[in-house]
Amino acid sequence: MGIRDGRHPVGEYMLTPVDLKNKGKFDDVAFVRKSQLRFKDSKFSGGNGPRDYDVPYRSFLPKNVDNLLLTGNCLSFNHEMRMKMKGIPMSIRSGEVAGEAAVLSIKQGITPKKLKWNKPLTD
Repeated sequence: MGIRDGRHPVGEYMLTPVDLKNKGKFDDVAFVRKSQLRFKDSKFSGGNGPRDYDVPYRSFLPKNVDNLLLTGNCLSFNHEMRMKMKGIPMSIRSGEVAGEAAVLSIKQGITPKKLKWNKPLTD
């Protein structure tokens, strides 16, 4: 059938190519995506060259659902970004964020949506 992508959850924030073009900086940065890709399409980057950009914590939080964290290929990205974000390093990093967010939420006795995320995970 040639189906490469299916349905995905929509989060509190959906990362798009516009974020890449604007260098995607967020106050609730969960981690920085170190891009080795060279985007030739101006709608993604505004020019050639690798682009590092933030992945916001809100992309881990599904709309209309509490006590759930998205991770890996289920993060809230539009289709174009999802094709750019696939890969094992991305899945590992997002799993680390979701795990830490779950622990912090339990320790504070709150849901992940009420957690104030303000520390990006670094390499």
